Amino acid sequence: MDDNQKELEEEFLALSSTIGEQIKAKVKLAEKYLDEAIELSDKHGIPFDSAVSGLGQSYVPQLYHQRFKPLGKELVADLLDMSQYDLDHRGWERSAIC
Repeated sequence: MDDNQKELEEEFLALSSTIGEQIKAKVKLAEKYLDEAIELSDKHGIPFDSAVSGLGQSYVPQLYHQRFKPLGKELVADLLDMSQYDLDHRGWERSAIC
């Protein structure tokens, strides 16, 4: 290993231990708030989109299908600014392609 490679590796290791901890803390906080959003969604039956996921997934609670499905996908998708396709799923479910 040459000196440049070794310096780069040392820099990465130093950053990953400090910045990596900050990143983990932010992700843990995001997970907490996402769990709270899921609880609200499940409690009230309101689906939501989440940019937190790399896939930009939507969460559709079971209660939505029981309580609000008669409103129709077009209306709900327009009101929530999300895809009608996503309303066919439950929870974080996605197609097998993803």
